Amino acid sequence: MDSRIKILTILYRMEQLIYHESTGTPEEFAQKLEISKRSLYNYLKILKDFGAEIRYNQHRRSYEYANQKRLLIKIGYK
Repeated sequence: MDSRIKILTILYRMEQLIYHESTGTPEEFAQKLEISKRSLYNYLKILKDFGAEIRYNQHRRSYEYANQKRLLIKIGYK
């Protein structure tokens, strides 16, 4: 798989899991994405650099959006 497509796919999957508040702990989140925990933090930084306000909710044990805004990621071509 092309590395750019892989990156976009990971970011898309991250956004979906964050939106549904089903990431689990950072360790579980990284496992779901099949990446290292260090890579997870790097990808979270990318999402935050795009303006996503993401935080970890210890009560829910999941990452979530800090506001009602959601980062939309679309993958495709014409």
